[in-house]
Order: sequence, then structure tokens, then C-alpha cells
Amino acid sequence: MKTTLSTFALSALLWSWAASAQADQPAPAPPAAQLMEGKLVDLVCYAMDMGGVKHAKCGALCAEKGQPVGFIDRKTAKLYTVLLPSPGLAKYLEQPVRLTGKVQKEALVSPEKLELKEGENWTAVALPKAM
Repeated sequence: MKTTLSTFALSALLWSWAASAQADQPAPAPPAAQLMEGKLVDLVCYAMDMGGVKHAKCGALCAEKGQPVGFIDRKTAKLYTVLLPSPGLAKYLEQPVRLTGKVQKEALVSPEKLELKEGENWTAVALPKAM
């Protein structure tokens, strides 16, 4: 009984110490928005190695049905899942875009701004409303 009580007391002391140590830690800062250039893709088609300009119409149909849309960063070739409703992004698939957004958990991006390249200029487009 004494051993159990001592173990309990030691556990409570360690838990209390760990909790107070965590309380002293500042909360992690929210991610900063990043500006990236690349293109939007249909994730399902991309996963099956189907894509490109020739596949844009099929990808747009899939996105309109709600399949997830991804963003491929031109500089890093990294793929992100776009956290917006896919139907509102369908018409921009496989086109050069510039996305400003917050990257979360390494592979998710929450766009704050989306721009479409028209000639040499970038034109802001309306983002679909998140669910």
C-alpha cells in the first residue's frame, strides 16, 4: 500500500511539473501566408498520372463533382491539397496560377488569394466560399 501511495504521489508530482512546464511555453504562432506560383490539378487524376492541358477538361468535370483539387508549386514541385470547395476552382485547373495562402500540416493550403496569369499580368479571381 505504501509503495502504491508513493508511486501515485510521484506520478502526481511529475504530472504537475510537466503541466506547469507546458503552461510556460508560448502557443505556436499561426502559419504565415506564402506566395506560390504553380497550377491547380485534380488530385484523383494526378494520382493516376493523368494531367496536363490535354486532361484539363476531364479534371474540371471531376472537380465540379467535388473531387479534391491540389496545387503544385512550380519551384518545388510539391503537391498541396487546397482547402476550398473544388467546384469553384474547376475552371482554373491546369492553368498558371499564383496562390497566396497558409500552409498547414506540410501538405494542406488554405488560400487567401488566387490569381490567374493572363499574358504577362496576374488577375485576382474570386475564391469559392469555404464550407
